[in-house]
Amino acid sequence: MSNLEKTAIIYKLVQIPLNRRDDRWQIEFSTHLPTASFRCGNPQIITGPDGFPYFQLLLPLPGVNFESFSISKMMDDFLLSEGLGVVLNADLPQPDWVLSYGDIVNLKLNGSLLPPPDHSFVIENNMEQEVLRKGATIISGKPAPHLYPPTVSSPLKKMLQHNGIRDPKFALVCLHPEKNSRFELAFNISPQDFSSREHYLSVFRAIGWYLPKHYAYVGTKATSTAGFVSL
Repeated sequence: MSNLEKTAIIYKLVQIPLNRRDDRWQIEFSTHLPTASFRCGNPQIITGPDGFPYFQLLLPLPGVNFESFSISKMMDDFLLSEGLGVVLNADLPQPDWVLSYGDIVNLKLNGSLLPPPDHSFVIENNMEQEVLRKGATIISGKPAPHLYPPTVSSPLKKMLQHNGIRDPKFALVCLHPEKNSRFELAFNISPQDFSSREHYLSVFRAIGWYLPKHYAYVGTKATSTAGFVSL
């Protein structure tokens, strides 16, 4: 199937109203999106309401020649190195799709915008758990290279350094291994590293934008980072 054929599929899919875009729609859309052909917006890069940078893609206009952009090619050309997400049809009141940098990382690592079926991470959205609790039983170790390799970690490292973490580090941890095998990434950040809890929480949440959505993560004090490795 050619890129333009996949563009035609995407065009049909975005005609479906937002309230009817179910899980089946999302799977089909995510499958064809990476290699479909699009035109770029003007300007090419915008800052989203969340404060992160996005490359603008738009569906081609019928009968109008355009320079073709596909996410699968842009990924290695500049998206990963520049720390960019992608937004599709940002000129609409509500964009048709938004990809975080972590979504692009997932595409690079797993060849799909969907999480791998055998992943062992647990999504953890409870902000009360953002710091490892004192006395928590953990097993930590260096993350396997395929989980978050240096080739994709540079933008996250720069963000943390910009916010005062001089040597950002992380580890793969298993919390309460005697009870379960829930794995998370732990980063060497804690509220004590920032001038206010609000600043800390904004940085903590920002980390999630740089990670695949199925990755869970926590923060920990710098004094407890034995076994951690630099990003």
